[in-house]
Amino acid sequence: MSDETPCFSSAIAAPQDRAIAFRALPGPIGTAALLVWLATAAMLRSAAQLANLEVMKSNTENLWNYNQMVIQSNLRHLDVVRCVMEAGSVTEAARLLRVSQPAVSKTLAQVEDRLGLRLFTRDRGRLIATAEARALLPEIEKAFLAVEGVQRLAGDLRDGRTGMVTLAAAPSLANNLLPAVIGTFRLAHPGATVIVQAIPNTEVVDLVADRRVDLGFVLIPTRDSATVAVDLCAADLVCVIPKTHALAASKSVRLRDLHDVPLITFARRLPLGALIAGAFERARVRPQIAVEVTQSATAFALVKAGAGIAIMDSFALLDELPLNLIARPIQPAVRVVARQLSARDRPQSLLANAFAKDVVAIIEGYVARGLLSKAG
Repeated sequence: MSDETPCFSSAIAAPQDRAIAFRALPGPIGTAALLVWLATAAMLRSAAQLANLEVMKSNTENLWNYNQMVIQSNLRHLDVVRCVMEAGSVTEAARLLRVSQPAVSKTLAQVEDRLGLRLFTRDRGRLIATAEARALLPEIEKAFLAVEGVQRLAGDLRDGRTGMVTLAAAPSLANNLLPAVIGTFRLAHPGATVIVQAIPNTEVVDLVADRRVDLGFVLIPTRDSATVAVDLCAADLVCVIPKTHALAASKSVRLRDLHDVPLITFARRLPLGALIAGAFERARVRPQIAVEVTQSATAFALVKAGAGIAIMDSFALLDELPLNLIARPIQPAVRVVARQLSARDRPQSLLANAFAKDVVAIIEGYVARGLLSKAG
């Protein structure tokens, strides 16, 4: 065999020379030798190609397994950082993760070494996240949301079903409008999972535009060329006051009645805050702002505590008002419109479409009861 191998190797390496040599042999002998040589060379080439394919397949599988291992390792490290930030100590984080304290400490050290950043400082036995760690946390959360989305989608594809609807909404809508919709939706789709994020308007738009959620719900004004917007309904601004306040006797509250009243309002950087500020400017009234908030639930609590009276959208009134508080419409009326967003050029899943239909049905019920009005 060792004597033949060089012959076959040379036949593959120098086919023209070998063919000439075979043709020099006498008639039928030379032709037969040439045919045998051609068949053998073809077989050897096929064997070599198959061997290369097997090597390529093996290398690809090894690379995939390595990448999977690296991704899982990196996610595990991020999970440890997130857990320590939430727990505030290595001991509690280790308990929640069901690992040893040294393992958590070692992982934190590895992450800090890789990033070149100090993520925690110690203060009386607790770990305090640095400004850099707090800046990284939203991106860590986005990474886990993205991974969860991939994992869920893979499961749906594998099982031949779709079982998740992802939503992002301004807090006023997430806390007051969407719960009734989700309750109705879950009755019809008990196997579905609904993921809701209550975040500022601008972040809702970003998540929808980046296709990280199925549907977004915002309070206008807001625009983005990467999204498709549908106006759903409208609500008026109201003044929430204690029942013992002098303004409680009025059927409505004029903005000029509030010029010397400690006011709880939304931060002007928020669409609702900008809308309220614009209403005061048009009325030529300079409000006495006592507290700025980002959520209506906070405003309710502050009014109950006697910190002032609050101006907010009446979406917050879809549920019962807290005890001892009353709401009065603002005059002149200022309307807030709720809008649904979806990504442009992205077909929606059947579940997302079903959820959108439930949104419309629930809003129609609120409109019929006079709690909301049509957007048009």
